[in-house]
Amino acid sequence: MKRAIVTGATSLIGIALIQKLLEEGREVYAITRPGSTRKKDVLKLKPTAFIEAELDELDRIELLSDSCEVLFHIGWSSDFPEPRFNLQGQLQNVTYAEKALDLAHRYGCGSFLSIGSQAECGRIDGCITPDTPSHPENAYAIAKTVASAKLQSKCETFGMRFCWPRLLSTYGPYDRAHTLVMQCTRASLTGQAIELTSGEQIWDYIYVGDVAHAIYCIAEQGKHGKKYPIGSGCARSLRSYIKEIAEVAGGMHILEGLGKRPYADGQVMNLLADLSELTSDTGFSCKTDFRTGIQKTVRYMKEQDSELRL
Repeated sequence: MKRAIVTGATSLIGIALIQKLLEEGREVYAITRPGSTRKKDVLKLKPTAFIEAELDELDRIELLSDSCEVLFHIGWSSDFPEPRFNLQGQLQNVTYAEKALDLAHRYGCGSFLSIGSQAECGRIDGCITPDTPSHPENAYAIAKTVASAKLQSKCETFGMRFCWPRLLSTYGPYDRAHTLVMQCTRASLTGQAIELTSGEQIWDYIYVGDVAHAIYCIAEQGKHGKKYPIGSGCARSLRSYIKEIAEVAGGMHILEGLGKRPYADGQVMNLLADLSELTSDTGFSCKTDFRTGIQKTVRYMKEQDSELRL
């Protein structure tokens, strides 16, 4: 891979992936929606080109180069009401993904990689493997499942390699404020109270830098059509993650919130990635333990918000 296109460039994963690609000496064409507040964060990385376009314009973009090897489609809109359950809104993302694939084909990409989700698998008791069947239970998961099938079929028509890793729980700099990790970290840093479930869920969290590394490894050596789960491969109770956040961020008071919120209907209680095939096929291994990842996240949050206590 010499040259890559990345959509969703200002997202949590997009920024980490662009940084990884540039570190590996690749040229990067970064695409994001117009007016993104994180534009400056991507420009600081100095991609080869920065292109502003809506997702429904992807098939009409004109790049500065005649050809690229890989397109990473990270962009996935949630700019509509109740995005988790809004099927009409989510199915728009399937159309956008197909437009991204048309862009990849037009610029001669031999590979197309987009991001799936553990949500496609529904609630399962064991590990998620590349062979875990889809059993979507909400609109977001349905759209991801539909996109995967359509994109693979179209890639095979174009003679392109198709990669669809399924992502578990990611955290790190540039994560959205409403995620559990970011809420707990902010509450720890500010002294605010927070209501949490009992934290008995067994989840697999992975630092965003490791996600970018996994995606890069899959793009380089992953097998066509294989749905590699991306996680740390080391799941534990949500309660233990929350305790570690409290220790790192200096906010042990947040543990008082455990058990004050009931589990949601359809709560996912087990999330664990089986990394054996990802490792054997690509050589990937997770390098960032949770404590180190939270330390990096805390530093990022303090840099972004001067009001957070030292």
